[in-house]
Formats: sequence, structure tokens, C-alpha cells
Amino acid sequence: MLFLPVGFILFLVVIVIYFLIRIYIIQGPTTNALSESLRNPSHRLYNILITGCSDGIGRFCAEEFYRHGMRVFMACRNEEKTRRVMQEIVNHCENFDLKGELHFLKLNLDEMESVKQIADEFLKSGYVLDVLINNAGSLLSEISFTSRKQPHVETMFQRNVLGHHLLTELLWNNLESNVNGARVVNVASNAHQFVSERDFIVVSQRSNSSPKQQLSLSQYVKEPRTRFLPNILSTFEVNKQYGLTKLCNIYQTHYFHEEKIKNNPKSKVTINCCHPGAIKSAFSTQFAGALPFILSKVFSLIEYLFFKDTKQGSQNTIHLAFSKQVAGISGQYFDDLKIARPSSAALNNTLYADYVKICNEMCQPFLY
Repeated sequence: MLFLPVGFILFLVVIVIYFLIRIYIIQGPTTNALSESLRNPSHRLYNILITGCSDGIGRFCAEEFYRHGMRVFMACRNEEKTRRVMQEIVNHCENFDLKGELHFLKLNLDEMESVKQIADEFLKSGYVLDVLINNAGSLLSEISFTSRKQPHVETMFQRNVLGHHLLTELLWNNLESNVNGARVVNVASNAHQFVSERDFIVVSQRSNSSPKQQLSLSQYVKEPRTRFLPNILSTFEVNKQYGLTKLCNIYQTHYFHEEKIKNNPKSKVTINCCHPGAIKSAFSTQFAGALPFILSKVFSLIEYLFFKDTKQGSQNTIHLAFSKQVAGISGQYFDDLKIARPSSAALNNTLYADYVKICNEMCQPFLY
């Protein structure tokens, strides 16, 4: 009778457990939404505008949409890189019978004028949007501020939130004009849990009165800016600032649903947001770069073992863009193709109201 060493048996058990976790938990479910879209009886080209799609899950989505015969507008900052990616997508799909169209839109989310320009450019094309995917995101290694006129805003808030809020506002009437209904997908993240209500408590002191605690979002995005204190979920302030932007992506979804859809019986637009999962991409490399050396190496190992690839990470976005299972559903946060409950901070009315005030103030000068 053959006896195996206990250590070897334990090693095999660990390997089996790891692959089971990888298959059933990390990888997550796969959507068949694009197969459903091919049964479009009108046989027309779907029009998709997706931001930040020169790499990562954005690029994967753009290629999948093109491969399934859709007209894709790739709104990105780096024109040379994006046009190179567009050619690579065309080459990858040359053996497929059903191919769509790829169009480049130069978008610099740091500048509100750039956002307005690409909205104008798309509207002048005469096309009606079927899906708007606000995908672009940035995680910086340090806190910085935009070069716009006062009041300056924190750069990640500008890129991840404010620019997309304006873009959605500018394209909203076009979305509403789609007689077949249109969808907006905001790529949020479970990183919104990096911050909680306690992080937004500020103390105000008025003359002849005792100090008063209140919640404030604006004091963490405008200059001069209040600094975050570390907590167990996010030791590094820059990660908490990123978490704030992902929290605001949820507020953004709630805003457009409440203000534009909920009380408008004629609206055929839906808007939802999603957590793509932890993805192996240029973005995760950017995240690791924001960490101290030792932690970045630990993060890289965790990334290698437990992160999703771009195909797995794109499933929520594709599902919300095209699945019949979510038709008519709006204002929700999705994870693993299902409605999920975000953090309590995402449901906080005071912080939400502050978000609305900030965006209305910043976007108003650029609206039609």
C-alpha cells in the first residue's frame, strides 16, 4: 500500500481548493448578453460610446462589441495609442463575418471643454446612442488638483466622476431620443467601501457656539482640501480618495435615475453601475505603483493568484449594456450579474445631496 507524505497531501489539497476558488468565486458568472443582441430583429448597427477603452476591460468590451457588428465610439485621451488598438482589434476580428465600425473621439477628462467637444462631435454625427459606458478611471500615486480655474478639484474626482457626469448630461437628450430605449453603464467598484460616513465628518466652529459635527463631501474634493485619516481598510490616503470617486459613481447613477428617469413615464433610458471585480490590467499595475515597495510586491503576488482577467472583469459591463434580464431595471448597483447592496455611505442622503450640489455647480457652465 502506497502512503503519501502528509505534506504532499496538504499541498494537493491547497492546490485543489485554490482552483475551486478560482473557478467558482474569482472568475464569476459569464453573461450571454451579446448572443441575445444578435437576435436584433431590425438588423441595425448598435451605437456604443465607451470611455477609456485603449486597454483593460474597456478595450475588451470595445473589441467584443465590434466583433458582434456594432458601431463603437472609442473616447480616449491618447490618440496614437487608441488608433493602434483600433487596428489591432480589426486585425483580431478579420476572420469574423459580422464586424462593426470603430470611431475615435479624443477625450481628455481633465478638461470640461474636452468633454463638451466630444459630446458635440458625437451629436453632429447624427447617430443616436444605444449604450453609453462611462468606463475610464484613474488611480494616481499622489493627491493632485486640476489646472482649471478656481475652485480647483481633486484630479481623480475630475477624471472618474465629474467628466463623466457632464458627458452623461450632454448626451442625455440623445439617449432619450432612442425609440428602442438606451442604457447607461457606470463602472464603479467595491473600492467605494474604502470610505465610510465617518471619513466625511468635519467639525465646524461658529462664534459663541459649541463645535458641530457634520458630513461633507465637497471638503474632500475642492481645494483647499480636508485630508482623510487612515483606517483599517485603507491606510493610504490616495486609496481613500479613489474610493471616494467610486462612491460618487454610485451617487451619479442614483442622480440620473432619480432626476431623469424615475418620474418621467416617457423615459426609455436606464442607468446602472457595477463592480467589475479585481482585474489584472494596466490599472492594477497603476494601483500597485501607489503602494510602498514591499506592499507593491505583496499586491503583485495577490494579483497573479486571485485577480480576474479582462474577459472575466468585463462581464458585468456587457451584461448591463445588453442583457434582456436587466431590461427596465435602473438605478441599481450590480456585482456578479446580480443587484447588490452597496455600502451604507452609498445610501447616505446628506453625502448624496452634497454630490449633486458639487456636480450641478461644476457642470452648469458647460451645459447647452
